[in-house]
Amino acid sequence: MKIIKAEGIGKKYGDFHLRLDLFVDAGEIIGLVGPNGAGKTTILYILLNIVKADEGKVTIFGMDHIKQEIQIKERTGVVFEEQNFYRHWKISHILHFYASFFPKWDWQEASLLLDKFQLRKNMRFKELSKGMKVKLGLILALSTNAELFLFDEPTTGLDPRIRRLLLDEIQRIHKKNQATMLFSSQNMQDVSNLADRIILVDNGKIRFNEKKTTITRDWLKIVIPPNTHSKVKEIIHRSEVPDGESIIINRKNLATILRDLDVDPSVHPHNLTLDEVFIEFTNLP
Repeated sequence: MKIIKAEGIGKKYGDFHLRLDLFVDAGEIIGLVGPNGAGKTTILYILLNIVKADEGKVTIFGMDHIKQEIQIKERTGVVFEEQNFYRHWKISHILHFYASFFPKWDWQEASLLLDKFQLRKNMRFKELSKGMKVKLGLILALSTNAELFLFDEPTTGLDPRIRRLLLDEIQRIHKKNQATMLFSSQNMQDVSNLADRIILVDNGKIRFNEKKTTITRDWLKIVIPPNTHSKVKEIIHRSEVPDGESIIINRKNLATILRDLDVDPSVHPHNLTLDEVFIEFTNLP
Protein backbone atom coordinates (compact mmCIF):
# COMPACT_ATOMS: atom_id res chain seq x y z
CA MET A 1 0.00 0.00 0.00
CA LYS A 2 1.27 3.46 -0.91
CA ILE A 3 1.13 5.67 2.18
CA ILE A 4 2.46 8.70 0.26
CA LYS A 5 1.74 9.40 -3.39
CA ALA A 6 3.10 12.70 -4.69
CA GLU A 7 2.72 12.91 -8.47
CA GLY A 8 4.02 15.66 -10.73
CA ILE A 9 4.91 17.92 -7.82
CA GLY A 10 6.33 21.29 -8.84
CA LYS A 11 7.40 24.35 -6.87
CA LYS A 12 9.34 27.43 -7.98
CA TYR A 13 11.36 29.83 -5.85
CA GLY A 14 13.12 32.27 -8.16
CA ASP A 15 15.64 30.23 -10.15
CA PHE A 16 15.02 27.11 -8.06
CA HIS A 17 12.51 24.64 -9.52
CA LEU A 18 11.44 21.50 -7.69
CA ARG A 19 9.93 18.82 -9.92
CA LEU A 20 9.46 15.21 -8.83
CA ASP A 21 7.30 12.19 -8.10
CA LEU A 22 7.50 10.51 -4.68
CA PHE A 23 5.95 7.22 -3.60
CA VAL A 24 6.39 5.65 -0.15
CA ASP A 25 5.12 2.19 0.80
CA ALA A 26 3.66 1.27 4.18
CA GLY A 27 6.34 0.42 6.73
CA GLU A 28 9.26 1.83 4.75
CA ILE A 29 11.98 4.04 6.22
CA ILE A 30 13.09 6.47 3.53
CA GLY A 31 16.26 8.54 3.81
CA LEU A 32 15.92 11.82 1.91
CA VAL A 33 19.44 13.13 1.31
CA GLY A 34 21.01 15.98 -0.59
CA PRO A 35 23.05 19.17 -0.16
CA ASN A 36 21.75 22.37 1.42
CA GLY A 37 19.12 23.96 -0.79
CA ALA A 38 18.43 20.74 -2.70
CA GLY A 39 14.70 20.80 -1.89
CA LYS A 40 14.47 18.27 0.98
CA THR A 41 12.66 20.54 3.43
CA THR A 42 10.41 21.88 0.66
CA ILE A 43 9.29 18.32 -0.09
CA LEU A 44 8.37 17.72 3.56
CA TYR A 45 6.60 21.09 3.79
CA ILE A 46 4.55 20.30 0.68
CA LEU A 47 3.52 16.94 2.16
CA LEU A 48 2.44 18.76 5.35
CA ASN A 49 0.64 21.48 3.35
CA ILE A 50 2.83 24.14 4.96
CA VAL A 51 4.01 25.07 1.48
CA LYS A 52 1.60 24.95 -1.46
CA ALA A 53 2.86 23.14 -4.56
CA ASP A 54 2.46 25.04 -7.83
CA GLU A 55 1.41 21.83 -9.56
CA GLY A 56 0.81 18.16 -8.93
CA LYS A 57 -1.24 16.08 -6.54
CA VAL A 58 -0.47 14.59 -3.11
CA THR A 59 -2.40 11.86 -1.33
CA ILE A 60 -1.47 10.46 2.09
CA PHE A 61 -3.27 7.42 3.49
CA GLY A 62 -5.30 7.62 0.28
CA MET A 63 -6.62 11.07 1.26
CA ASP A 64 -6.17 14.44 -0.40
CA HIS A 65 -3.49 16.24 1.64
CA ILE A 66 -5.32 19.58 1.41
CA LYS A 67 -9.00 18.63 1.65
CA GLN A 68 -8.36 16.10 4.44
CA GLU A 69 -5.39 17.77 6.07
CA ILE A 70 -6.64 17.43 9.66
CA GLN A 71 -7.38 13.70 9.36
CA ILE A 72 -3.90 13.13 7.89
CA LYS A 73 -2.06 15.18 10.52
CA GLU A 74 -3.84 13.35 13.35
CA ARG A 75 -2.01 10.23 12.11
CA THR A 76 1.36 11.91 11.43
CA GLY A 77 4.25 12.65 13.80
CA VAL A 78 6.66 15.42 12.79
CA VAL A 79 10.09 16.56 13.99
CA PHE A 80 11.48 19.80 12.57
CA GLU A 81 15.15 20.79 12.71
CA GLU A 82 14.24 23.69 15.03
CA GLN A 83 11.83 23.28 17.95
CA ASN A 84 9.85 26.41 18.88
CA PHE A 85 7.42 26.91 21.77
CA TYR A 86 6.60 29.70 24.20
CA ARG A 87 9.79 30.26 26.16
CA HIS A 88 8.14 30.22 29.57
CA TRP A 89 6.07 27.08 29.03
CA LYS A 90 7.01 24.06 31.08
CA ILE A 91 7.48 20.71 29.36
CA SER A 92 4.28 19.50 31.05
CA HIS A 93 2.31 22.35 29.41
CA ILE A 94 3.88 21.61 26.01
CA LEU A 95 3.00 17.91 26.29
CA HIS A 96 -0.66 18.59 27.16
CA PHE A 97 -0.97 21.22 24.42
CA TYR A 98 0.52 18.85 21.79
CA ALA A 99 -1.47 15.84 22.99
CA SER A 100 -4.75 17.71 22.46
CA PHE A 101 -4.28 17.41 18.67
CA PHE A 102 -3.70 13.65 18.55
CA PRO A 103 -6.54 11.22 19.35
CA LYS A 104 -4.13 8.28 19.81
CA TRP A 105 -1.66 10.14 22.06
CA ASP A 106 0.25 7.68 24.28
CA TRP A 107 1.02 9.11 27.74
CA GLN A 108 2.85 5.95 28.73
CA GLU A 109 5.22 6.37 25.79
CA ALA A 110 5.74 10.05 26.65
CA SER A 111 6.67 9.18 30.25
CA LEU A 112 9.03 6.44 29.09
CA LEU A 113 10.83 8.81 26.72
CA LEU A 114 11.04 11.59 29.32
CA ASP A 115 12.88 9.17 31.59
CA LYS A 116 15.14 7.87 28.83
CA PHE A 117 16.04 11.38 27.68
CA GLN A 118 16.37 12.68 31.27
CA LEU A 119 13.95 15.57 30.85
CA ARG A 120 11.79 16.80 33.73
CA LYS A 121 8.21 17.99 33.26
CA ASN A 122 8.84 21.15 35.31
CA MET A 123 11.68 22.33 33.04
CA ARG A 124 10.85 25.45 31.03
CA PHE A 125 11.48 25.60 27.30
CA LYS A 126 13.90 28.54 27.69
CA GLU A 127 16.10 26.36 29.93
CA LEU A 128 16.61 23.65 27.32
CA SER A 129 19.83 23.22 25.33
CA LYS A 130 19.71 22.41 21.61
CA GLY A 131 20.07 18.71 22.35
CA MET A 132 17.27 18.85 24.93
CA LYS A 133 14.99 20.64 22.46
CA VAL A 134 15.59 17.93 19.88
CA LYS A 135 14.83 15.28 22.51
CA LEU A 136 11.59 17.09 23.37
CA GLY A 137 10.64 17.28 19.69
CA LEU A 138 11.19 13.56 19.34
CA ILE A 139 9.14 12.83 22.47
CA LEU A 140 6.26 14.87 21.04
CA ALA A 141 6.41 13.08 17.69
CA LEU A 142 6.91 9.52 18.94
CA SER A 143 4.17 9.80 21.58
CA THR A 144 1.51 10.49 18.96
CA ASN A 145 1.20 6.77 18.16
CA ALA A 146 1.32 7.89 14.54
CA GLU A 147 1.34 5.72 11.44
CA LEU A 148 3.57 8.13 9.50
CA PHE A 149 6.57 10.11 10.73
CA LEU A 150 8.32 12.97 8.93
CA PHE A 151 11.71 14.07 10.27
CA ASP A 152 13.52 17.16 8.99
CA GLU A 153 17.25 16.79 9.82
CA PRO A 154 16.47 15.69 13.39
CA THR A 155 20.08 14.97 14.42
CA THR A 156 21.85 18.03 12.97
CA GLY A 157 24.40 19.48 15.37
CA LEU A 158 24.04 16.81 18.04
CA ASP A 159 26.90 15.00 19.69
CA PRO A 160 27.32 11.31 18.74
CA ARG A 161 25.96 9.97 22.04
CA ILE A 162 22.68 11.90 21.85
CA ARG A 163 22.35 11.17 18.12
CA ARG A 164 22.73 7.43 18.74
CA LEU A 165 20.10 7.56 21.49
CA LEU A 166 17.61 9.34 19.24
CA LEU A 167 18.18 6.94 16.35
CA ASP A 168 17.68 3.95 18.66
CA GLU A 169 14.31 5.32 19.77
CA ILE A 170 13.22 6.00 16.20
CA GLN A 171 14.05 2.39 15.30
CA ARG A 172 12.19 1.11 18.36
CA ILE A 173 9.02 3.02 17.47
CA HIS A 174 9.25 1.85 13.87
CA LYS A 175 9.30 -1.78 15.01
CA LYS A 176 6.60 -1.21 17.64
CA ASN A 177 4.12 0.56 15.34
CA GLN A 178 5.24 -0.78 11.94
CA ALA A 179 5.23 2.90 11.08
CA THR A 180 6.23 4.55 7.81
CA MET A 181 9.07 7.07 8.12
CA LEU A 182 10.53 9.72 5.84
CA PHE A 183 13.51 11.63 7.15
CA SER A 184 15.85 14.16 5.60
CA SER A 185 19.52 14.21 6.53
CA GLN A 186 22.99 15.11 5.33
CA ASN A 187 24.51 12.58 7.72
CA MET A 188 25.11 9.47 5.64
CA GLN A 189 25.90 7.41 8.75
CA ASP A 190 22.40 8.10 10.08
CA VAL A 191 20.96 7.20 6.70
CA SER A 192 22.96 3.98 6.62
CA ASN A 193 21.74 3.04 10.11
CA LEU A 194 18.05 3.78 9.52
CA ALA A 195 16.93 3.78 5.91
CA ASP A 196 15.55 0.94 3.79
CA ARG A 197 15.59 3.13 0.70
CA ILE A 198 17.54 6.28 -0.12
CA ILE A 199 16.34 9.14 -2.29
CA LEU A 200 18.99 11.67 -3.29
CA VAL A 201 17.67 15.11 -4.23
CA ASP A 202 19.80 17.80 -5.84
CA ASN A 203 18.67 21.09 -7.34
CA GLY A 204 15.04 20.05 -7.08
CA LYS A 205 15.50 16.76 -8.92
CA ILE A 206 15.68 13.16 -7.76
CA ARG A 207 19.12 11.88 -8.80
CA PHE A 208 18.48 8.34 -7.63
CA ASN A 209 15.90 6.39 -5.67
CA GLU A 210 17.14 2.97 -4.65
CA LYS A 211 17.19 0.37 -1.90
CA LYS A 212 20.12 0.98 0.45
CA THR A 213 21.39 -2.56 -0.04
CA THR A 214 21.71 -2.12 -3.81
CA ILE A 215 23.46 1.25 -3.81
CA THR A 216 26.85 0.20 -2.46
CA ARG A 217 26.63 -3.07 -4.37
CA ASP A 218 25.68 -1.76 -7.80
CA TRP A 219 27.35 1.65 -8.18
CA LEU A 220 30.99 1.40 -9.23
CA LYS A 221 33.94 3.67 -9.88
CA ILE A 222 36.63 2.59 -12.34
CA VAL A 223 39.69 4.34 -13.69
CA ILE A 224 40.15 4.22 -17.45
CA PRO A 225 43.22 5.27 -19.47
CA PRO A 226 43.61 8.94 -20.41
CA ASN A 227 42.12 10.14 -23.70
CA THR A 228 39.63 7.29 -23.77
CA HIS A 229 36.40 8.50 -25.30
CA SER A 230 32.89 7.12 -25.22
CA LYS A 231 29.41 8.31 -26.01
CA VAL A 232 27.88 5.69 -23.74
CA LYS A 233 25.09 7.47 -21.90
CA GLU A 234 25.21 5.10 -18.93
CA ILE A 235 28.39 6.77 -17.66
CA ILE A 236 27.03 8.91 -14.83
CA HIS A 237 30.02 11.08 -14.07
CA ARG A 238 33.60 11.61 -15.22
CA SER A 239 36.53 13.23 -13.44
CA GLU A 240 40.23 13.48 -14.16
CA VAL A 241 42.63 11.56 -11.91
CA PRO A 242 46.45 11.12 -12.12
CA ASP A 243 46.20 7.74 -13.89
CA GLY A 244 43.53 8.70 -16.40
CA GLU A 245 39.83 9.31 -15.92
CA SER A 246 37.53 8.10 -13.16
CA ILE A 247 34.01 7.17 -14.24
CA ILE A 248 30.89 6.20 -12.29
CA ILE A 249 28.69 3.43 -13.70
CA ASN A 250 26.09 0.90 -12.66
CA ARG A 251 27.30 -2.69 -12.38
CA LYS A 252 24.78 -3.89 -14.97
CA ASN A 253 26.49 -1.70 -17.60
CA LEU A 254 30.07 -2.66 -16.70
CA ALA A 255 30.72 -5.17 -19.52
CA THR A 256 29.12 -2.96 -22.18
CA ILE A 257 31.11 0.11 -21.16
CA LEU A 258 34.43 -1.72 -20.92
CA ARG A 259 33.84 -3.19 -24.38
CA ASP A 260 32.86 0.19 -25.82
CA LEU A 261 35.91 1.84 -24.30
CA ASP A 262 38.18 -1.04 -25.29
CA VAL A 263 39.43 -1.24 -21.70
CA ASP A 264 41.03 -4.34 -20.22
CA PRO A 265 38.11 -6.35 -18.76
CA SER A 266 40.31 -7.35 -15.83
CA VAL A 267 40.16 -3.77 -14.51
CA HIS A 268 39.09 -3.77 -10.87
CA PRO A 269 36.03 -1.60 -10.16
CA HIS A 270 35.66 0.07 -6.79
CA ASN A 271 32.29 -0.07 -5.00
CA LEU A 272 31.12 3.36 -3.91
CA THR A 273 30.43 4.11 -0.26
CA LEU A 274 27.28 6.06 0.62
CA ASP A 275 29.38 9.19 1.13
CA GLU A 276 30.90 8.76 -2.34
CA VAL A 277 27.46 8.26 -3.84
CA PHE A 278 26.33 11.51 -2.21
CA ILE A 279 29.33 13.40 -3.61
CA GLU A 280 29.24 11.90 -7.11
CA PHE A 281 25.51 12.31 -7.69
CA THR A 282 25.20 15.91 -6.49
CA ASN A 283 25.90 18.88 -8.73
CA LEU A 284 25.32 16.83 -11.87
CA PRO A 285 23.95 18.75 -14.89
